[in-house]
Amino acid sequence: MVAHFDMELEQMDVKTTFLHGELEETIYMRQPEAIEDLKKQLKGKFEMKDLGHALRMLEMEISRDRKRKTLKFTQKGYVNKVLERFSMSQAKPVSTPLAQHFKMTIENSPKIKEEVKYMEEIPYASVVGSIMYAMVCSRSDLVYATSMISRFMSSLGKEHWNVVKWVLRYLKGSIDVGILYGGGAIGELGVVVSWKASLQFMVALSSREAKYVALIEAMKEALWVKGMIGELELAQKTLAVHCDNQSAIYLTKNTMFHERMKHIDVKLHFLRDVVSKDEVVVEKIHTNDNPIDMLTKALTTIKSKHCLSLINILSN
Repeated sequence: MVAHFDMELEQMDVKTTFLHGELEETIYMRQPEAIEDLKKQLKGKFEMKDLGHALRMLEMEISRDRKRKTLKFTQKGYVNKVLERFSMSQAKPVSTPLAQHFKMTIENSPKIKEEVKYMEEIPYASVVGSIMYAMVCSRSDLVYATSMISRFMSSLGKEHWNVVKWVLRYLKGSIDVGILYGGGAIGELGVVVSWKASLQFMVALSSREAKYVALIEAMKEALWVKGMIGELELAQKTLAVHCDNQSAIYLTKNTMFHERMKHIDVKLHFLRDVVSKDEVVVEKIHTNDNPIDMLTKALTTIKSKHCLSLINILSN
């Protein structure tokens, strides 16, 4: 929003703010008419320091280009600290978050007492948590790798630790990568604002069914975005949800009975209701142009960079 409308982005450091918030009644607030006096009003209530234009936030660096109307969020400082903490600052960089040759399974878990004792000394959970924070804040390219390494927290073996070190080596080589927010039209930014990758809550019997269930999760997120934009009273177009499976798209538009889909829970078909009301439109996207691949599988270097460019996850 700041990039789109070329707004000012500033920070205030309020000391012990949350210690003064014991309220029993409902409090309603509105923006004061003289917005330029806002800082003075706040300083009269709280001990605070004006930090000026926002440059850092929650271990993220903020860089801005007012002429191009762009904001970029990176975590170079945080990543450097993580690499230093786990003695990987001099590691050889790699070009993908997770190599395709890794096979992470429970079979890689320790089999003998000596190996179990050795792995107990490895700060596996701390490293995974550090990587996960970077992923949540600005590094959606780490989603799949984080998902894989976090599955073996209680039964890690040497192979699992090698994979974690690979991810750290990738961070070493992509330390300048971050999210670039542009000033285009709402809904046409091509910028990732929310990302998620998780195991489905049901066992799908076909790829069409799996894609249909995935569409439902994407649809719920799209409706949330649509509602947020509506609350801001901004003009918006019908939101588009993309899918690379034509059969799944067909199911969202055709309400006729399908023999192969009759076992699907009725509540999942709310997707059809949303589409029929033109609240969201489901469109076909070519598999080669679907950035979601980087959230669900290990990719080649070329494919990985292509997916990142599609959602403006760029390096300097």
